[in-house]
Order: sequence, then structure tokens, then C-alpha cells
Amino acid sequence: MSYFKTTSVIIFAFLLSTLGLGVLTPSITLSQEELIVSSNESEEWQEAERLSEQVEQLFEEGKFNEAFPLAEKALALYKEVWGEEHPDVAIALNNLATLHLEYANYQEAETLLRQARDIQEKTLEEENSYSLRTLSNLASLYALQGKYSEAESAFINLLEKRKRLLGEEHPSVARTMAYLAVVYAGQGRLEEAQELLDKVQEIQKKSKN
Repeated sequence: MSYFKTTSVIIFAFLLSTLGLGVLTPSITLSQEELIVSSNESEEWQEAERLSEQVEQLFEEGKFNEAFPLAEKALALYKEVWGEEHPDVAIALNNLATLHLEYANYQEAETLLRQARDIQEKTLEEENSYSLRTLSNLASLYALQGKYSEAESAFINLLEKRKRLLGEEHPSVARTMAYLAVVYAGQGRLEEAQELLDKVQEIQKKSKN
């Protein structure tokens, strides 16, 4: 890996830290059938919810060692309640992947994020903040590993979806453009990177007015 590419990964990691790869608390809209299950107060579901809240708190406190086994247990419980393919399971997979990222377990994190993405694509009728976060985490992981081709495709996909859902000048759209610019820089495509960063500045200026 060249010095420029190594530097761009460091820059990307810094940009990523400003947004953060955060864990998610399941709070999705349940189907009628699922509401019946939750209304019966399944002990397993309640325990999974409680553990997920603990994982979120411990993650925010930087207590990753303590959060890890709780995230694994929450994932197992959600699978027990809903089966292998459910939005709650996808969120739990994302959370566990995020913890693996803290220990640079990139391969394990990528496997979990791919599983989460596939579940969300199958079970959600439309994109939401959770599915977009999964795509963002996966794209960011590719970039951190220097997998620029995969990162480019993932960020372009994410950018198109955020534009469609949030509008052309939303802050999340600008952040995604900035991340894509770093990927272009890592590939040596400096003019394309600069064009994107110029667009980011334009969006930021408009948002301040």
C-alpha cells in the first residue's frame, strides 16, 4: 500500500470518528402478528430489549469488553423470538459488528454487516435509518480496509438512497459525499474527490443560511 493510500485511510478513520459507528436500539414498527407476541411480554424478547439497551450504554461509555457478551446474548435471544430473518436480528447483528470493529476484527464485522444488510433487504418494504446505518457501516468498513472498489460501490449506493429519502441537501447526504471523496482520493482520483468536497461545502453553506 502506498503512503498516499495509507494516509487516506487515516483521514477516513478521522472522518468516520466524527460521525461514529454507533450501536442501534431496536425501536422498529412491528407487524400486527409481532405486536401480539410483544404484548404477551415474551420473557426472551424483554430480555433481548434490556440487553440491547445495556449494550448501547456500555458502548457509549467505551466499555466494549462488557458490551460484547451482552450483544451476543441479545442476538441469540432475538433469533429465538423472531427467527433468523427479522429487522431486530439485523440491528443486533449491526451492533455486534460495531463492537468487532473496535477490536479491528474486520473480517468478522464484515460478515455480520453483510448478514444484517441481506436481512434488511428481505424484510423491510422500504429503507429506514437502521438499514441506511448498516449500509454506511459496511461501506466505511470497506474503506478502512483499503477495499476502495467495494467502498466506492457501497457509498454510491448509500448516497443515492439518502438523496432519495432525505433530499439533495441533507447533512447526511453531505457526509456521505465527503466519505466517497476520501475513497476517490485513496484511488488517486483527486479531481473527482475535490469536486465532491466542493459540493459538500456548497451544501454546508446553504444549511447555515
